[in-house]
Amino acid sequence: MFIIFSIRFLLLITLIILCNPAANASLISFPGAEGFGAISIGGRGGRIIRVSNLNPDGPGSFQAACEASGPRIVIFEVSGVIRGNISIRDSNITIAGQTAPSPGITLEGRLFSWPKNDLDRLHDIIIRFLRIRPAPSTGHNGDALQLPNTERVMLDHLSLSWANDEVIDIIYSSEVTLQWSTIEESDPRGHGKGVPHNYAVLSAYPGSGNITFHHNLFANHSRRIPSLTPETPGKYDDFRNNLIYNFREGLGHDGHKPVAGINLIGNYYKRGSESWTVTPFSFSEDGHYYLHDNYLEGYGSLGQPEHKYKIWPLWLKFRRNGAFHNKPFPVAKVNTETAKNSYHSILKLAGAFPRDRVTKRTINEIETGKGSWRRNAPDNPDDAWYLKDLPVEKLAIDSDKDGIPDIWETSNHLDKNDPNDYGRIMKSGYTAIEEYINDRALELINKYSNY
Repeated sequence: MFIIFSIRFLLLITLIILCNPAANASLISFPGAEGFGAISIGGRGGRIIRVSNLNPDGPGSFQAACEASGPRIVIFEVSGVIRGNISIRDSNITIAGQTAPSPGITLEGRLFSWPKNDLDRLHDIIIRFLRIRPAPSTGHNGDALQLPNTERVMLDHLSLSWANDEVIDIIYSSEVTLQWSTIEESDPRGHGKGVPHNYAVLSAYPGSGNITFHHNLFANHSRRIPSLTPETPGKYDDFRNNLIYNFREGLGHDGHKPVAGINLIGNYYKRGSESWTVTPFSFSEDGHYYLHDNYLEGYGSLGQPEHKYKIWPLWLKFRRNGAFHNKPFPVAKVNTETAKNSYHSILKLAGAFPRDRVTKRTINEIETGKGSWRRNAPDNPDDAWYLKDLPVEKLAIDSDKDGIPDIWETSNHLDKNDPNDYGRIMKSGYTAIEEYINDRALELINKYSNY
Protein backbone atom coordinates (compact mmCIF):
# COMPACT_ATOMS: atom_id res chain seq x y z
CA MET A 1 0.00 0.00 0.00
CA PHE A 2 2.80 2.42 0.92
CA ILE A 3 4.64 1.58 -2.32
CA ILE A 4 1.50 2.25 -4.40
CA PHE A 5 0.91 5.55 -2.59
CA SER A 6 4.56 6.57 -3.13
CA ILE A 7 4.38 5.83 -6.84
CA ARG A 8 1.15 7.79 -7.18
CA PHE A 9 2.65 10.68 -5.23
CA LEU A 10 5.74 10.76 -7.44
CA LEU A 11 3.58 10.65 -10.56
CA LEU A 12 1.50 13.53 -9.24
CA ILE A 13 4.58 15.63 -8.48
CA THR A 14 5.99 14.87 -11.94
CA LEU A 15 2.70 15.90 -13.56
CA ILE A 16 2.64 19.17 -11.62
CA ILE A 17 6.19 19.98 -12.71
CA LEU A 18 5.48 19.16 -16.35
CA CYS A 19 2.32 21.27 -16.33
CA ASN A 20 4.11 24.29 -14.92
CA PRO A 21 5.94 25.90 -17.86
CA ALA A 22 7.92 28.18 -15.58
CA ALA A 23 9.33 25.12 -13.87
CA ASN A 24 10.87 23.96 -17.15
CA ALA A 25 13.64 26.50 -16.98
CA SER A 26 15.99 24.25 -18.97
CA LEU A 27 14.32 25.39 -22.19
CA ILE A 28 16.05 28.29 -23.88
CA SER A 29 14.05 31.46 -24.52
CA PHE A 30 13.01 30.21 -27.97
CA PRO A 31 14.61 28.12 -30.72
CA GLY A 32 17.47 30.20 -32.10
CA ALA A 33 18.14 32.08 -28.88
CA GLU A 34 21.86 32.04 -28.14
CA GLY A 35 24.36 33.53 -25.75
CA PHE A 36 24.04 34.36 -22.09
CA GLY A 37 20.51 35.76 -22.39
CA ALA A 38 19.10 32.52 -23.81
CA ILE A 39 18.35 31.35 -20.25
CA SER A 40 15.64 34.03 -19.98
CA ILE A 41 12.17 32.51 -19.59
CA GLY A 42 10.40 35.82 -20.10
CA GLY A 43 6.72 35.50 -19.26
CA ARG A 44 6.59 31.71 -19.63
CA GLY A 45 3.67 30.25 -17.69
CA GLY A 46 1.98 33.61 -17.26
CA ARG A 47 -1.19 35.18 -18.56
CA ILE A 48 -1.76 36.59 -22.04
CA ILE A 49 -2.12 40.37 -22.28
CA ARG A 50 -3.48 41.65 -25.57
CA VAL A 51 -2.52 45.09 -26.88
CA SER A 52 -5.70 46.21 -28.61
CA ASN A 53 -4.95 49.86 -29.45
CA LEU A 54 -2.09 52.22 -30.26
CA ASN A 55 -2.72 54.58 -27.35
CA PRO A 56 0.29 55.64 -25.25
CA ASP A 57 -1.41 54.40 -22.06
CA GLY A 58 -4.74 53.27 -20.65
CA PRO A 59 -6.69 50.00 -21.01
CA GLY A 60 -5.56 47.86 -23.91
CA SER A 61 -2.35 49.84 -24.42
CA PHE A 62 1.24 48.64 -24.70
CA GLN A 63 2.03 50.60 -21.52
CA ALA A 64 -0.72 48.81 -19.59
CA ALA A 65 0.77 45.46 -20.59
CA CYS A 66 4.30 46.47 -19.63
CA GLU A 67 3.34 47.89 -16.24
CA ALA A 68 1.22 44.88 -15.25
CA SER A 69 2.48 42.59 -12.49
CA GLY A 70 3.44 38.94 -12.71
CA PRO A 71 4.49 36.68 -15.58
CA ARG A 72 2.88 37.80 -18.83
CA ILE A 73 3.16 37.34 -22.56
CA VAL A 74 2.29 40.48 -24.52
CA ILE A 75 0.71 39.97 -27.94
CA PHE A 76 -0.52 42.59 -30.39
CA GLU A 77 -3.92 42.75 -32.09
CA VAL A 78 -3.00 46.01 -33.82
CA SER A 79 -0.19 47.36 -35.96
CA GLY A 80 1.14 50.84 -36.59
CA VAL A 81 2.85 53.59 -34.63
CA ILE A 82 2.69 53.95 -30.84
CA ARG A 83 3.78 57.39 -29.66
CA GLY A 84 5.14 57.77 -26.14
CA ASN A 85 7.67 56.28 -23.76
CA ILE A 86 6.96 52.78 -22.43
CA SER A 87 8.19 51.48 -19.07
CA ILE A 88 8.53 47.84 -18.00
CA ARG A 89 7.59 47.79 -14.31
CA ASP A 90 7.86 44.11 -13.34
CA SER A 91 9.87 40.99 -14.18
CA ASN A 92 8.90 37.98 -16.29
CA ILE A 93 7.65 39.54 -19.50
CA THR A 94 7.72 38.41 -23.11
CA ILE A 95 7.00 41.17 -25.62
CA ALA A 96 6.11 39.35 -28.84
CA GLY A 97 6.18 42.11 -31.43
CA GLN A 98 6.03 39.46 -34.15
CA THR A 99 2.37 38.78 -33.30
CA ALA A 100 1.27 42.14 -34.71
CA PRO A 101 -0.13 41.91 -38.24
CA SER A 102 2.13 43.59 -40.78
CA PRO A 103 3.31 46.39 -40.88
CA GLY A 104 4.16 45.54 -37.26
CA ILE A 105 4.84 47.86 -34.34
CA THR A 106 6.91 51.05 -34.41
CA LEU A 107 7.43 52.78 -31.07
CA GLU A 108 8.10 56.50 -31.44
CA GLY A 109 9.54 56.74 -27.97
CA ARG A 110 11.81 55.00 -25.50
CA LEU A 111 11.40 51.53 -24.00
CA PHE A 112 12.94 51.26 -20.55
CA SER A 113 12.82 49.32 -17.30
CA TRP A 114 11.51 51.05 -14.19
CA PRO A 115 10.81 48.63 -11.33
CA LYS A 116 7.90 49.38 -9.03
CA ASN A 117 10.35 48.99 -6.17
CA ASP A 118 13.45 50.99 -7.03
CA LEU A 119 15.64 48.41 -5.27
CA ASP A 120 14.42 45.51 -7.43
CA ARG A 121 16.56 44.00 -10.17
CA LEU A 122 14.17 43.14 -12.98
CA HIS A 123 14.75 39.76 -14.59
CA ASP A 124 13.55 37.44 -17.34
CA ILE A 125 12.73 39.88 -20.11
CA ILE A 126 12.28 38.82 -23.75
CA ILE A 127 11.71 41.50 -26.41
CA ARG A 128 11.37 40.61 -30.09
CA PHE A 129 10.43 42.23 -33.41
CA LEU A 130 9.94 45.87 -32.47
CA ARG A 131 11.11 49.06 -34.15
CA ILE A 132 12.06 51.66 -31.55
CA ARG A 133 12.64 55.13 -32.99
CA PRO A 134 12.51 57.93 -30.37
CA ALA A 135 11.38 61.46 -31.14
CA PRO A 136 14.01 64.22 -30.84
CA SER A 137 14.77 64.99 -27.19
CA THR A 138 17.23 66.76 -24.92
CA GLY A 139 19.03 65.67 -21.78
CA HIS A 140 20.86 62.56 -20.61
CA ASN A 141 18.03 60.02 -20.89
CA GLY A 142 17.84 59.78 -24.63
CA ASP A 143 18.44 56.04 -25.04
CA ALA A 144 16.09 54.10 -27.30
CA LEU A 145 16.28 50.94 -25.18
CA GLN A 146 17.34 51.33 -21.56
CA LEU A 147 17.42 48.24 -19.32
CA PRO A 148 19.75 49.02 -16.40
CA ASN A 149 20.15 46.69 -13.43
CA THR A 150 18.46 43.74 -15.15
CA GLU A 151 19.37 40.11 -15.65
CA ARG A 152 18.37 37.26 -17.95
CA VAL A 153 17.40 39.44 -20.89
CA MET A 154 16.94 38.28 -24.50
CA LEU A 155 16.71 40.96 -27.22
CA ASP A 156 16.06 39.62 -30.71
CA HIS A 157 15.26 41.08 -34.13
CA LEU A 158 14.91 44.68 -33.02
CA SER A 159 15.47 47.81 -35.13
CA LEU A 160 16.64 50.77 -33.05
CA SER A 161 17.72 54.29 -33.96
CA TRP A 162 17.83 58.06 -33.27
CA ALA A 163 18.82 58.05 -29.60
CA ASN A 164 20.90 61.05 -28.51
CA ASP A 165 22.90 59.29 -25.77
CA GLU A 166 23.47 55.61 -26.48
CA VAL A 167 20.95 53.69 -28.51
CA ILE A 168 21.12 50.85 -25.95
CA ASP A 169 21.92 51.16 -22.24
CA ILE A 170 22.34 47.96 -20.19
CA ILE A 171 24.49 49.24 -17.33
CA TYR A 172 24.68 47.15 -14.14
CA SER A 173 23.11 44.25 -16.07
CA SER A 174 24.09 40.62 -16.60
CA GLU A 175 23.10 37.57 -18.63
CA VAL A 176 21.98 39.64 -21.60
CA THR A 177 21.89 38.76 -25.30
CA LEU A 178 21.41 41.21 -28.16
CA GLN A 179 21.10 39.24 -31.39
CA TRP A 180 20.03 39.72 -34.99
CA SER A 181 19.20 43.39 -34.46
CA THR A 182 19.93 46.64 -36.30
CA ILE A 183 21.28 49.57 -34.29
CA GLU A 184 21.12 52.53 -36.66
CA GLU A 185 22.09 56.21 -36.84
CA SER A 186 22.16 57.67 -33.35
CA ASP A 187 21.30 61.38 -33.18
CA PRO A 188 24.19 63.78 -32.45
CA ARG A 189 21.78 66.52 -31.31
CA GLY A 190 20.27 67.23 -27.93
CA HIS A 191 22.56 65.59 -25.38
CA GLY A 192 22.67 67.30 -21.99
CA LYS A 193 26.42 67.92 -22.19
CA GLY A 194 25.89 70.06 -25.26
CA VAL A 195 28.17 67.94 -27.45
CA PRO A 196 27.37 65.24 -30.00
CA HIS A 197 26.76 61.95 -28.22
CA ASN A 198 25.76 59.71 -31.11
CA TYR A 199 26.91 56.46 -29.52
CA ALA A 200 25.72 52.86 -29.88
CA VAL A 201 25.86 50.79 -26.66
CA LEU A 202 26.92 51.14 -23.02
CA SER A 203 27.42 48.14 -20.72
CA ALA A 204 29.44 48.78 -17.56
CA TYR A 205 29.41 49.35 -13.78
CA PRO A 206 29.34 46.81 -10.91
CA GLY A 207 27.12 43.81 -11.55
CA SER A 208 27.68 43.90 -15.31
CA GLY A 209 28.96 40.89 -17.23
CA ASN A 210 27.96 37.78 -19.18
CA ILE A 211 26.87 39.91 -22.13
CA THR A 212 26.53 38.44 -25.63
CA PHE A 213 26.27 40.54 -28.80
CA HIS A 214 26.07 38.50 -31.99
CA HIS A 215 24.85 39.00 -35.55
CA ASN A 216 23.94 42.65 -35.09
CA LEU A 217 24.29 45.56 -37.49
CA PHE A 218 25.78 48.77 -36.05
CA ALA A 219 25.67 51.59 -38.60
CA ASN A 220 26.28 55.35 -38.54
CA HIS A 221 27.50 55.88 -34.96
CA SER A 222 30.68 57.63 -33.93
CA ARG A 223 31.68 55.63 -30.82
CA ARG A 224 30.83 52.97 -28.21
CA ILE A 225 30.39 50.14 -30.68
CA PRO A 226 30.18 48.90 -28.07
CA SER A 227 31.38 50.36 -24.77
CA LEU A 228 31.59 46.94 -23.15
CA THR A 229 33.10 46.54 -19.68
CA PRO A 230 32.43 43.40 -17.63
CA GLU A 231 32.86 44.45 -14.00
CA THR A 232 31.97 41.16 -12.30
CA PRO A 233 34.81 38.64 -11.79
CA GLY A 234 34.31 35.50 -13.88
CA LYS A 235 31.49 36.98 -15.98
CA TYR A 236 32.97 37.31 -19.46
CA ASP A 237 31.59 39.33 -22.37
CA ASP A 238 31.32 38.05 -25.93
CA PHE A 239 31.18 40.23 -29.07
CA ARG A 240 31.10 38.12 -32.22
CA ASN A 241 29.78 38.14 -35.76
CA ASN A 242 28.70 41.77 -35.74
CA LEU A 243 28.81 44.25 -38.64
CA ILE A 244 30.13 47.73 -37.80
CA TYR A 245 29.82 50.45 -40.45
CA ASN A 246 30.66 54.18 -40.67
CA PHE A 247 32.27 54.54 -37.26
CA ARG A 248 35.20 56.27 -35.61
CA GLU A 249 35.80 54.04 -32.56
CA GLY A 250 34.59 50.49 -32.01
CA LEU A 251 35.11 48.65 -28.74
CA GLY A 252 36.02 50.88 -25.81
CA HIS A 253 35.60 51.27 -22.07
CA ASP A 254 35.30 55.04 -21.50
CA GLY A 255 37.27 54.95 -18.27
CA HIS A 256 35.64 51.82 -16.84
CA LYS A 257 37.96 48.98 -15.81
CA PRO A 258 37.11 45.49 -17.06
CA VAL A 259 37.66 42.79 -14.44
CA ALA A 260 36.70 39.85 -16.69
CA GLY A 261 37.81 38.93 -20.19
CA ILE A 262 36.23 39.86 -23.51
CA ASN A 263 36.04 37.80 -26.71
CA LEU A 264 36.14 39.65 -30.04
CA ILE A 265 35.48 37.07 -32.72
CA GLY A 266 34.48 37.19 -36.37
CA ASN A 267 33.40 40.83 -36.53
CA TYR A 268 33.26 42.71 -39.84
CA TYR A 269 34.28 46.40 -39.91
CA LYS A 270 33.69 48.78 -42.79
CA ARG A 271 34.69 52.42 -43.00
CA GLY A 272 32.17 55.08 -43.95
CA SER A 273 32.33 58.69 -45.04
CA GLU A 274 32.16 60.39 -41.62
CA SER A 275 35.61 59.55 -40.22
CA TRP A 276 38.85 59.19 -42.16
CA THR A 277 40.56 57.43 -39.26
CA VAL A 278 39.04 54.42 -37.51
CA THR A 279 39.95 52.73 -34.23
CA PRO A 280 38.29 49.31 -34.10
CA PHE A 281 39.54 48.58 -30.58
CA SER A 282 40.45 50.91 -27.71
CA PHE A 283 41.83 48.51 -25.13
CA SER A 284 42.35 49.13 -21.43
CA GLU A 285 45.56 48.32 -19.59
CA ASP A 286 43.32 46.52 -17.08
CA GLY A 287 41.63 44.42 -19.75
CA HIS A 288 42.04 40.85 -20.96
CA TYR A 289 41.10 40.07 -24.55
CA TYR A 290 40.84 37.24 -27.03
CA LEU A 291 40.74 38.23 -30.71
CA HIS A 292 40.12 36.00 -33.72
CA ASP A 293 39.02 36.54 -37.34
CA ASN A 294 38.12 40.22 -37.10
CA TYR A 295 38.11 41.77 -40.57
CA LEU A 296 38.33 45.36 -41.78
CA GLU A 297 37.19 45.89 -45.36
CA GLY A 298 39.92 47.56 -47.39
CA TYR A 299 42.64 46.31 -45.06
CA GLY A 300 42.10 42.66 -44.20
CA SER A 301 42.49 40.66 -41.02
CA LEU A 302 43.08 42.86 -37.99
CA GLY A 303 45.17 40.21 -36.27
CA GLN A 304 46.45 40.76 -32.76
CA PRO A 305 46.99 44.47 -31.99
CA GLU A 306 49.82 43.65 -29.58
CA HIS A 307 52.01 43.15 -32.65
CA LYS A 308 53.41 46.63 -32.11
CA TYR A 309 55.89 46.58 -34.95
CA LYS A 310 53.40 45.93 -37.71
CA ILE A 311 53.02 48.88 -40.07
CA TRP A 312 49.44 50.16 -40.15
CA PRO A 313 47.98 52.57 -42.72
CA LEU A 314 47.65 56.11 -41.35
CA TRP A 315 43.86 55.85 -41.19
CA LEU A 316 43.90 52.75 -38.95
CA LYS A 317 44.52 53.33 -35.25
CA PHE A 318 44.88 51.04 -32.24
CA ARG A 319 45.16 51.62 -28.53
CA ARG A 320 47.22 48.58 -27.68
CA ASN A 321 47.07 48.34 -23.90
CA GLY A 322 45.88 45.19 -22.17
CA ALA A 323 46.66 41.49 -22.03
CA PHE A 324 45.92 39.27 -25.01
CA HIS A 325 45.05 35.60 -24.68
CA ASN A 326 45.56 32.65 -27.01
CA LYS A 327 42.31 30.90 -26.07
CA PRO A 328 38.78 32.28 -25.96
CA PHE A 329 37.17 32.95 -22.63
CA PRO A 330 34.40 30.48 -21.68
CA VAL A 331 31.05 31.90 -22.75
CA ALA A 332 27.55 30.73 -23.62
CA LYS A 333 27.34 29.04 -27.01
CA VAL A 334 26.79 30.98 -30.23
CA ASN A 335 26.86 29.38 -33.68
CA THR A 336 29.74 31.30 -35.20
CA GLU A 337 30.51 32.15 -38.82
CA THR A 338 33.55 33.69 -40.41
CA ALA A 339 33.53 37.47 -40.40
CA LYS A 340 33.00 37.57 -44.17
CA ASN A 341 30.09 35.15 -44.06
CA SER A 342 28.46 36.97 -41.17
CA TYR A 343 28.44 40.19 -43.23
CA HIS A 344 25.97 38.63 -45.67
CA SER A 345 23.94 36.85 -42.98
CA ILE A 346 23.44 40.07 -41.04
CA LEU A 347 22.41 42.10 -44.09
CA LYS A 348 19.86 39.43 -44.96
CA LEU A 349 18.45 38.49 -41.55
CA ALA A 350 18.99 41.21 -38.93
CA GLY A 351 16.34 43.61 -37.67
CA ALA A 352 12.59 43.69 -37.19
CA PHE A 353 10.61 42.25 -40.10
CA PRO A 354 9.16 43.51 -42.30
CA ARG A 355 11.93 46.07 -42.57
CA ASP A 356 10.90 49.71 -42.66
CA ARG A 357 12.36 52.50 -44.77
CA VAL A 358 15.04 53.32 -42.18
CA THR A 359 16.52 49.84 -42.09
CA LYS A 360 16.26 49.40 -45.86
CA ARG A 361 18.07 52.69 -46.41
CA THR A 362 20.74 51.78 -43.87
CA ILE A 363 21.45 48.51 -45.64
CA ASN A 364 21.70 50.33 -48.95
CA GLU A 365 24.15 52.80 -47.39
CA ILE A 366 26.36 49.96 -46.18
CA GLU A 367 26.44 48.39 -49.61
CA THR A 368 27.12 51.68 -51.42
CA GLY A 369 29.43 53.32 -48.87
CA LYS A 370 27.07 56.19 -48.08
CA GLY A 371 25.35 57.35 -44.88
CA SER A 372 25.95 60.01 -42.24
CA TRP A 373 25.98 60.67 -38.49
CA ARG A 374 22.60 62.28 -38.07
CA ARG A 375 18.91 61.58 -37.79
CA ASN A 376 18.02 61.05 -41.44
CA ALA A 377 14.31 61.64 -40.94
CA PRO A 378 11.87 64.48 -40.25
CA ASP A 379 11.65 65.58 -36.62
CA ASN A 380 7.92 64.85 -36.56
CA PRO A 381 7.14 62.04 -38.99
CA ASP A 382 3.49 61.11 -39.45
CA ASP A 383 2.25 57.53 -39.59
CA ALA A 384 2.42 57.49 -43.37
CA TRP A 385 6.13 58.33 -43.24
CA TYR A 386 6.90 55.50 -40.81
CA LEU A 387 4.80 52.91 -42.62
CA LYS A 388 5.62 53.83 -46.22
CA ASP A 389 5.78 50.80 -48.53
CA LEU A 390 5.27 48.29 -45.71
CA PRO A 391 2.92 45.38 -46.48
CA VAL A 392 -0.44 45.29 -44.72
CA GLU A 393 -1.99 42.13 -43.26
CA LYS A 394 -5.36 41.49 -41.67
CA LEU A 395 -5.48 40.27 -38.09
CA ALA A 396 -6.03 36.52 -38.05
CA ILE A 397 -9.27 35.31 -36.42
CA ASP A 398 -8.83 34.24 -32.79
CA SER A 399 -12.23 33.05 -31.56
CA ASP A 400 -11.27 32.37 -27.94
CA LYS A 401 -9.00 35.41 -27.55
CA ASP A 402 -6.09 33.38 -26.19
CA GLY A 403 -3.53 35.00 -28.50
CA ILE A 404 -3.40 32.06 -30.93
CA PRO A 405 -5.21 32.28 -34.30
CA ASP A 406 -7.86 29.67 -35.01
CA ILE A 407 -6.01 28.32 -38.04
CA TRP A 408 -2.89 27.60 -35.95
CA GLU A 409 -4.91 26.02 -33.13
CA THR A 410 -6.74 23.73 -35.52
CA SER A 411 -3.59 22.61 -37.33
CA ASN A 412 -1.89 21.91 -33.99
CA HIS A 413 -4.78 19.95 -32.44
CA LEU A 414 -5.93 22.62 -30.01
CA ASP A 415 -9.48 23.86 -29.40
CA LYS A 416 -10.11 27.24 -31.00
CA ASN A 417 -12.93 27.78 -28.50
CA ASP A 418 -10.91 26.99 -25.37
CA PRO A 419 -9.39 30.22 -23.98
CA ASN A 420 -7.13 28.29 -21.61
CA ASP A 421 -5.27 25.89 -23.87
CA TYR A 422 -2.61 28.50 -24.69
CA GLY A 423 -0.80 27.08 -21.64
CA ARG A 424 -0.79 23.48 -22.84
CA ILE A 425 2.69 22.02 -23.06
CA MET A 426 3.49 20.90 -26.60
CA LYS A 427 5.87 18.15 -27.70
CA SER A 428 8.62 20.75 -28.01
CA GLY A 429 8.39 21.47 -24.28
CA TYR A 430 7.17 25.00 -24.92
CA THR A 431 3.63 26.11 -24.15
CA ALA A 432 1.21 26.47 -27.04
CA ILE A 433 1.39 30.28 -27.01
CA GLU A 434 5.20 30.15 -27.02
CA GLU A 435 5.23 27.68 -29.89
CA TYR A 436 2.84 29.88 -31.86
CA ILE A 437 4.83 33.09 -31.38
CA ASN A 438 8.03 31.21 -32.25
CA ASP A 439 6.41 29.96 -35.47
CA ARG A 440 5.21 33.48 -36.22
CA ALA A 441 8.76 34.82 -35.90
CA LEU A 442 10.05 32.27 -38.41
CA GLU A 443 7.17 33.11 -40.74
CA LEU A 444 8.15 36.79 -40.79
CA ILE A 445 11.83 36.03 -41.36
CA ASN A 446 11.13 33.60 -44.19
CA LYS A 447 8.59 35.90 -45.82
CA TYR A 448 10.43 39.23 -45.65
CA SER A 449 14.16 38.53 -45.44
CA ASN A 450 15.02 39.14 -49.10
CA TYR A 451 16.86 42.44 -49.25
